[in-house]
Amino acid sequence: MESKNDAQPAKELMLYHEVLLLSFDDKTGRPENNLYPLAISAGVLGELVLADRIRIAPNGDCLVHSIDSSPTGHAILDKCLKVISASDEPKPMIQWLTYEIDAQNLVRLVANELCDMGILEKKDAYVMWTFPIDTYPEADPKSERSIKSRLNSFLFEGDTEADERTAVLACLANAGNLLEPNFGVLKVAKTQERINKLLSTNEFGNRVEDMMAALKRRQDALIRQTLNLATLYAY
Repeated sequence: MESKNDAQPAKELMLYHEVLLLSFDDKTGRPENNLYPLAISAGVLGELVLADRIRIAPNGDCLVHSIDSSPTGHAILDKCLKVISASDEPKPMIQWLTYEIDAQNLVRLVANELCDMGILEKKDAYVMWTFPIDTYPEADPKSERSIKSRLNSFLFEGDTEADERTAVLACLANAGNLLEPNFGVLKVAKTQERINKLLSTNEFGNRVEDMMAALKRRQDALIRQTLNLATLYAY
């Protein structure tokens, strides 16, 4: 059980920082699923919504509107806000998540900020002893413990006083398949129906859930198509 000290945030983190910490294995410093770049991008949009810099229209395309282009004081947010504000017309949220925001570069920027905070440590590793990759194992566990403590209280212990930021983070974690690796398959399975009902009241979270689900269906379809083609050419 988490202590009260664990529940206190050690550093001021943005949603995208928190999503990345939930996405990466503490020891290997590598992601645990392939949805994490989209969840991190959604975390950026979530911060901009909370900061009243953008509005996401409640329609089928979830168009992203810039309503205030003034800087937030956070480098990553301001970089993305500049791109959104420069757009000639509002674009669907799914387009920002997949194309307009450079998700892979965004991951590196977020991870490097966490390294600067002393929360992660950047290390070199190799795939098949040949291809170099960057890994980000945990250097200071206090921040992630605080994140998990907040989510545990909100999702599994019925905390009715959780703030909007925690609710949005819970939506991102649920949409990005991050709850099971952090809280256990059985624990999540037992409460998934209640979690879905709880999160259904969050407007931004609902849109993220819909977009992530659509992207996952598209991703699964591409995988099936690739496997079918591979089978066809094998004969």
